[in-house]
Amino acid sequence: MMEKKKIDETKTIEFLSKLELKSSSRIYVSFVRRFFDVSEKDSLDIIEILNTLDILKPIYKIKISNRLLPEEYEFLRDIPPIIFDEESYEDRQINFSENVFVFFKVIKDE
Repeated sequence: MMEKKKIDETKTIEFLSKLELKSSSRIYVSFVRRFFDVSEKDSLDIIEILNTLDILKPIYKIKISNRLLPEEYEFLRDIPPIIFDEESYEDRQINFSENVFVFFKVIKDE
């Protein structure tokens, strides 16, 4: 059984400071993974904690043919099952595993 890597307090404080600077940009799982030098699963665990603490929130976008559409969705349930692709002029069925892309945004303090 693999032991989870422990993250020291100094690194955590540095990470939270970086999040403050990224309040208007996207946060990806890869950013967390590289910053803490942890596995993808550990990165997802960290993001889940930040999400639970209302520090990060997931944002979903639709990706078609390597192109992210401009609309953003806060909940998966808001993503329509079919969208009109203006580039190809056709309706596209949305496959959640292939067409839905997730990143995270820092929740700004009010």
